[in-house]
Amino acid sequence: MIMSLELAGVFNKIKGLIVGGMTNMGDEKDNKDYEASFDEFAYKLISERISKHKFPVVFGFPNGHIKDNRPLIIGGKIKLKSESKVKIEF
Repeated sequence: MIMSLELAGVFNKIKGLIVGGMTNMGDEKDNKDYEASFDEFAYKLISERISKHKFPVVFGFPNGHIKDNRPLIIGGKIKLKSESKVKIEF
């Protein structure tokens, strides 16, 4: 999905990125966090893919393919502050 967003030019148009939770990434025997809602392996892959872009990124938002899934409005406007603490306002 991240590669699709990159190829579509999305990362050249956004001002920030919020990454939610995901499970079952990679090979279960190689990933200690395979069943965890916030998988460090997945976050590493995403970080590597977007590293050339200069926008703030928030990892660990309670949204996505996880049990505690809080909805976000796709295309909605938010204010994202990522200084010493992260603050997201809708």
